[in-house]
Amino acid sequence: MFVKCNSTRHTVIGTLRRNHVYRLDDKSPKARKVIKTLTAGKRPVLSELSAEEAEKTGAQAIGLVYAEDVAPGEDDAEAGAQIAALTSQIEELTGQLDAAAADREKIAAERDALAGAVDEQKANAEDLAGKLEASTAKLEEVAAERDALAKQIAELSAAPGADKA
Repeated sequence: MFVKCNSTRHTVIGTLRRNHVYRLDDKSPKARKVIKTLTAGKRPVLSELSAEEAEKTGAQAIGLVYAEDVAPGEDDAEAGAQIAALTSQIEELTGQLDAAAADREKIAAERDALAGAVDEQKANAEDLAGKLEASTAKLEEVAAERDALAKQIAELSAAPGADKA
């Protein structure tokens, strides 16, 4: 898109000088904002031109300037600093994310090791429970045998002539 500047203006895309014809990228959000703002009103600062009109007017005016030739404004310098700051933040956050991922993997490995230990303890507990049941059954057998022997002793003690023996 071609525009002719009727009055010098300092914009986000740079300084636009009076009587210069500029080719601006109409896909750029900054350029669209400048064009929309400066072409509005009763006496617009910018006049939109076709390619043919731009060549004619550019030859009669001071010159035809392409957007690449426009000096960067203060906002462009600030944008570079902002980009650098944001890039630094992204690198820092990426480092933190990598550290968190490493910690997560370490914790997952510890969890898996503990889960294995818990499973081993459960197996040991089941084994001990089986041994406990076997011991309890053996104890009941021994207690029943003891009771039977105690009963026999009591019967023998109660029998006549047990005192003489």
